Amino acid sequence: MADVNTAEGAPKGPEARAAERTATMLRHAKLVCQSGEYLCRIRDISALGVGLTFHHQVPPEPRILLQLANTLTYPIERVWLGKRQAGYRFGCEVSASEFVSEQGGVEPRALRLNISAPARINANGIVSEARLLDISCGGAKIASDHTHTANRQVGLQLAGLPTQIGTIGWLGSGTFGLRFERALSSKELANCALYLQPYGQPRPSGFSDLANAASDTNKAAA
Repeated sequence: MADVNTAEGAPKGPEARAAERTATMLRHAKLVCQSGEYLCRIRDISALGVGLTFHHQVPPEPRILLQLANTLTYPIERVWLGKRQAGYRFGCEVSASEFVSEQGGVEPRALRLNISAPARINANGIVSEARLLDISCGGAKIASDHTHTANRQVGLQLAGLPTQIGTIGWLGSGTFGLRFERALSSKELANCALYLQPYGQPRPSGFSDLANAASDTNKAAA
């Protein structure tokens, strides 16, 4: 995945164009693995592959899925490994310019990790059992059998994090959205995800469904 140099003004062949890198991105994305979903940062990108950095050790699985904030998903395979960083080869044809601009899919939103884990909600001293469904730096989606009220401030007790104070922003059927009073740092979110989803412990993560969907999308684009 090294850069390819050509003489100034000379036409560039497809291999040279494919090997060219864009500028450093430093954009967050997530990896979907057999053991769960993890936060990463895209360091650089070419049509051949992508360099990623992490706040913790690199996921051990060599073949995983990279998903952007707009839900575009790419199968990738690790080709080199460093300390909290790794390089991956794309498993499909990728337009580096579209990847950088995140065209296609849906409009980007806050990057959420789909993590199912036990939780507790503290509302004015009344603690009820709940379940985390997804989490971002700014908030979380919670499932609960307890009756809650919109715009109410509660505390979220979740393993891997100190108690997070937040406001209930919306209510659904047995679910609600919690907006954190203090946004998590990307490091806090990454380490919480790893704490709740230890490597080597496969769990339902949507990996197979996403892999099949990414494969169908790539075939349609071919």
